[in-house]
Amino acid sequence: TTAQTLLDDLARDYRDLRHASSVDAFFGGGIAVHAWRSFYSDGISGYYLWPFGALAPSEDGAIEKVAAIYEASPALRHLQSGAQFNMTRRELAALSVAIMRMIAVQSFSRLMEVVLAASPLPTYPSTGGVGQTAVWDKLDLSDDDEVQQYIFECTRLSSPIPTTHHVARKPFSTLMDGEMMTFPSGTPVALPLSLANVDPSFWGEDAFTFDATRPELRESLLAFNSVGDQSAGRECPAKALVMQTLTEVVKLLGSGVESGTETAEAALE
Repeated sequence: TTAQTLLDDLARDYRDLRHASSVDAFFGGGIAVHAWRSFYSDGISGYYLWPFGALAPSEDGAIEKVAAIYEASPALRHLQSGAQFNMTRRELAALSVAIMRMIAVQSFSRLMEVVLAASPLPTYPSTGGVGQTAVWDKLDLSDDDEVQQYIFECTRLSSPIPTTHHVARKPFSTLMDGEMMTFPSGTPVALPLSLANVDPSFWGEDAFTFDATRPELRESLLAFNSVGDQSAGRECPAKALVMQTLTEVVKLLGSGVESGTETAEAALE
């Protein structure tokens, strides 16, 4: 199938890249130029870098074309603006393009880098001395659940989306810097998912240690705008696609290493 062919090409291209233990080395030399051009000069990403987006329309009208597709979608087609919704269909469609680009595309790329060890895990007080590649050699690539546990643990330690938001429905008080502060209803609140994912009071003393066998990891992970598979109806719509894609990529790359004589760690040097 076309999807399988693309994954095979991705695996082959990845194995041919120059790899190193640090992200700086990985994006060194010519790869740095390619990364800069593909990310900042694709006519899409650069459009959202203030103030460049205000100076010129997107290249080939790409953003406008995508916004038109969103505007004609069933979800927006019958939307009526007014006092309850002070935004036109076109404005919401254009905003959706920005959200999809910055959240869906960039966040997935970031998670892919961590899962494939192109980007190191954050430096925590205690990481257990285990990097991603050391875990690869122990994975049972025939077991999708085990591969996904590895992906979830990468996500826990390096959340691609570090925060989500909540709007207070009633006044509330909380202790801040030793002082009790009160906030009114309607206050936007940032919820630091990345901090909650490594909170020792929940995950235990080994919260900063990479452990893909961690109990209740799948059920308790704060990612995809949900707690495990539980959400308030706003779970990331691409969750299943992201997990399926990453699972297949890890299996493809891992099987390529297994067919040779190198370990995953050696193959990336």
